[in-house]
Amino acid sequence: MQTSSSPRHEPVMPSEVVTMLRAEGGGVFVDYTVGAGGHTRKLLQSGADRVVGFDRDADALKEAAINLHQWHDSVDLVHTDFREFVNAFNDRGISNIDGALADLGVSTMQLDGSGRGFSFRRDEPLDMRMDRSAGLTAAEMLSAVSES
Repeated sequence: MQTSSSPRHEPVMPSEVVTMLRAEGGGVFVDYTVGAGGHTRKLLQSGADRVVGFDRDADALKEAAINLHQWHDSVDLVHTDFREFVNAFNDRGISNIDGALADLGVSTMQLDGSGRGFSFRRDEPLDMRMDRSAGLTAAEMLSAVSES
């Protein structure tokens, strides 16, 4: 069994999320910010039949795939911004969902992981992109702006 090598990110209020979404009855759920898969894991452990997880961060999706391996038949991990959910649902034949969540913001993995440029804790390039394959880094943007 593979194990995650990144700093562990624990989901915020997992019991409350599962209770609010009523995952114990089964159904299709969406995690719009799957990250390392903590909330998705809790939903599946509670009885969700299927979870579609979105994330712009390819590194987070790799961690989620490792952390959710035992549920690989019940999880669809999608590397895109959650604004593209309609296309992703259509591609997967999903017309109805039973619940959704979005844990917005920067995660422990992004703050503590080296090379991301989200934290002042390390002397590293200023990147700060959730999706490192998209657009300019923060350093590139700052270097293109005049001081006046």
